[in-house]
Amino acid sequence: HANPVDKNEPACNFVKEICNSLENKIPLATGSLISAQTIETNLSNDDKRSLEHLLGHALRNTSAVNFISQTFVDVISQVMQKAGAVTNGTKPDQSLLMAYGTGSRGNTGYSGPSLEAIKYALSANGNIREKWALIYILTKNRYFDEVMTPLAAQANITGDMSVLEGLGINASAVVQRYLDVYETKNVLDPSKKYSNGIPDFAFEPFNSWVRFDFDGPENTWKGVRNSKAGGCGTTDLLSDDPSLFPPLSKYELDYQCNSTQTVCKLMWEPGLLCYDIVDTPFAATSISSSSATKIPGYLARADSLGYRHVAGPSGTTANVLQLAILLGMGREEDLALLRLAMAAWMIPTDDHSFFEIMLGADSFLPPKFRLAMGMEDIGQLMPENLHLDNKVFLKTDVWSSVGQWLQRTEGKRLCSVMTTEARSYLSKLTGVTC
Repeated sequence: HANPVDKNEPACNFVKEICNSLENKIPLATGSLISAQTIETNLSNDDKRSLEHLLGHALRNTSAVNFISQTFVDVISQVMQKAGAVTNGTKPDQSLLMAYGTGSRGNTGYSGPSLEAIKYALSANGNIREKWALIYILTKNRYFDEVMTPLAAQANITGDMSVLEGLGINASAVVQRYLDVYETKNVLDPSKKYSNGIPDFAFEPFNSWVRFDFDGPENTWKGVRNSKAGGCGTTDLLSDDPSLFPPLSKYELDYQCNSTQTVCKLMWEPGLLCYDIVDTPFAATSISSSSATKIPGYLARADSLGYRHVAGPSGTTANVLQLAILLGMGREEDLALLRLAMAAWMIPTDDHSFFEIMLGADSFLPPKFRLAMGMEDIGQLMPENLHLDNKVFLKTDVWSSVGQWLQRTEGKRLCSVMTTEARSYLSKLTGVTC
């Protein structure tokens, strides 16, 4: 791991040394608690959830989120189709089924394993839930790894990158990731596969807070979340619930309701109903040692800032940004837009909170896009205009959409219970009086 794929990550040989350390995390994890006001300060848990849902829904209306979501699914689907054909002669439609056909009704937004439903989700007509549900499924079945491994292995042996480059991807990053995964599987102590290894192509980097979701190497910390006893719960929502934005597509509805009903209880299993967040400290030395330095952990830090917590720092956010780098979408503008899409997708579905998505992305982005650990955090989602090829995405467009949602009945109610400082900040950010 001498040349990490993530340019913010320092070089580290994970076979010989601990790379998943407390000291290298972005944002800093070794400091004392930060107690600062944020837009969620003094709000009830229900109001925090409502405010975050409003933010996510407002982001779903933006051209920035729609553009980057469509671009990502187009690029990764085409890459897998081409790679599948080169690797083992897989037909394009079969590649789509292998990549996206392994989901279940528990996957929010998944519209089923049929080729017709998959192609609809990937098209411009597919909604944000449908598109990103497919990508979530891909990160779990690892079809990307399956088609990329033989090509990367051959390129590593021969030094010929032409086949990988012909896919339009970041060939050198893919080969480096292949080597990381190979060493994790074949050289690293198997007991450290997850705590100090890189077990798959999309796995989060060592400097990511997502690593805190799981136990640290050599008992340095315990994971910040536990799976709920009995497994994931299902949402209480019905398929026609007015809070669903956008409403379910025909394919989502048919899959959830078995094509036999127009209204049914949804079977979605959101992150909120899959995990319990535990207040476990980070430690600079082994937590079993009497001399261990106890450092406040994730839950304590979220609570200190008044932030909602759902399922721990977002691994899916990190996985998507990691894949983006491999696909050649690793410019800061790409990654910032993808983070925006993650917020638009996963906050309204109760898979992650705003804070968790920001933490999942921070290590991939330069400082100007990272959490400020205070009132300005929400503004960091889109702090400047983003220029991507021949397109410009204006921050005013993003924040005016949020302002429009704040003018709705629920938005006005939320403004009425926020702190004066939060109302003032949101008013300045959105251009609309909160």
